[in-house]
Amino acid sequence: MASAPSWWLAAAVAETAARAGGAAALAHFRRSGLNIDTKADDSPVTRADRESEAAIRTCIAAAFPEDDWLGEETGATDSGRVSGRRWIVDPVDGTRNFIRGIPLWSVLIACEEFSAAGSQIVASAVGFPALDEWYSAVRGGGARCGQSPVQVSAISRLADSGMAYYTRAWFTKAGLGPLFDELESATAIHRGGGDAYGHALVASGRMECIVEPGLQVWDAAATSLLVEEAGGRWSDLAGKADLRAGTLVLSNGLVHDQVLAIAARHRSRP
Repeated sequence: MASAPSWWLAAAVAETAARAGGAAALAHFRRSGLNIDTKADDSPVTRADRESEAAIRTCIAAAFPEDDWLGEETGATDSGRVSGRRWIVDPVDGTRNFIRGIPLWSVLIACEEFSAAGSQIVASAVGFPALDEWYSAVRGGGARCGQSPVQVSAISRLADSGMAYYTRAWFTKAGLGPLFDELESATAIHRGGGDAYGHALVASGRMECIVEPGLQVWDAAATSLLVEEAGGRWSDLAGKADLRAGTLVLSNGLVHDQVLAIAARHRSRP
């Protein structure tokens, strides 16, 4: 699929906005006065999350004032899809890491485009400000880290693969603890606690898969395109391409069906 010129513009704006949001959050990283609150879903939110989202929204609104918006902290605005686009934003993915001074937190920005056939993510930016790693993707235009292309790995056996995850507790909470245990036994190496950094590890060929048993669309939208444009594959645990299903599997594509086969055994249990 060829990339539309507007998608490249959206990607450039997303990158600029990610850096602006990252700078706003980075000003509070490993510093006092975060003003930590707890949201209704029991997740933390800080002034860094809010200031990052404000900075991102200012950048995007300046370039695309008629576009719709969905931000983790500020919610949704709907203009009636005048422009046919929506921006999906997580201003600080990995707030728990941020609070603890762990640099594996990110800024996630995706541009979703609507058409008669449905919607798709057409551009995204994924930044790790504390690591100075900045990824971007354009549908049909590939994925990059900085100016360098990134590509998923060529490992085809799950037994040789690396699996990323956030925490086993999330699997347990979703009733999928045994799924985690089998995936852990079926893979060679494991890295936890990285939030979207695990997604970037898959896109850049350093891990082969990550399974997320519970997340929101703003956690998945940007990185799904990043992995896809790096040559990988994404789906929910049922194998469907649904960013709003609440589950996510990202892989290099070669081990995807093997992961889904294991997931199917556990999803079918009462």
